Amino acid sequence: MKRKITLGIFCIFCVCLVCALTKVILIYVTYQKGNAIYGQIADTVAEEIKVDSEVEWYAEKPKKKGQKSTKESITDPVLKVDFASLQKKNPDIIGWIYIPDTVISYPLLQTTDNEKYLHKTYDLQTSIFGSIFMDCQNQADFSDQHTIIYGHNMRNGSMFGSLKKYYDADFFQKHRKIYIYTPKESRVYQIFSCHVAKAGGSVYQTDFTDGKAFLQFAEGLQKSSYYQTQEELEKASKLITLSTCTGAEEKRLVLHGIYIGNVVQ
Repeated sequence: MKRKITLGIFCIFCVCLVCALTKVILIYVTYQKGNAIYGQIADTVAEEIKVDSEVEWYAEKPKKKGQKSTKESITDPVLKVDFASLQKKNPDIIGWIYIPDTVISYPLLQTTDNEKYLHKTYDLQTSIFGSIFMDCQNQADFSDQHTIIYGHNMRNGSMFGSLKKYYDADFFQKHRKIYIYTPKESRVYQIFSCHVAKAGGSVYQTDFTDGKAFLQFAEGLQKSSYYQTQEELEKASKLITLSTCTGAEEKRLVLHGIYIGNVVQ
């Protein structure tokens, strides 16, 4: 009897081990497939232009009435994105998001809801990777004062998984630029806030009654940041928020950036 019990326990252990190994293998295969899907498209349509001392690139902010345009030097690599090829694959692709020294170099999508691309890649394959996508309530041309972009926090650091690096103060200070490429322009944002927020909370507001209400909102984001920043926020500023999961069901890691200009040479 004792021998039978021991044998039964051993069999159960073997079954559990096989199940666990099978799960690990499936996760590995899924991650490899997701990496391949996005790695292939990045290599195909996003050409990196190395910035060197002989070529000057700037983030140039459009002129305001009665003012000169402002310029800030860019030392990061600049991308040249083939949007014609991208939009043949999927017309929901509205841009490309890029953060230097991270894996974030992905197509940016938008559709009429915020569910479709949670579990579909840019080429409509079903995947836990999903896509990087803009909130359906926003204007695709980034004309809103506050634009929200979502992405999964993948365990291997892909998609928006590398946003976890911003928990480190030194990384935050050295990597403050977000580049958004569209078929018409190349926009540059300066990150001015990083913190954990409530899912669906006030940081996801996209409608404002007036400039005063928007400025109060923007200043609230800055005050919530783990790190002190000096960006000057205005009633007419344009912001983006990158949002990803934290592992806690009701919490999201968010980065907020202010538009500082377009990439020009």
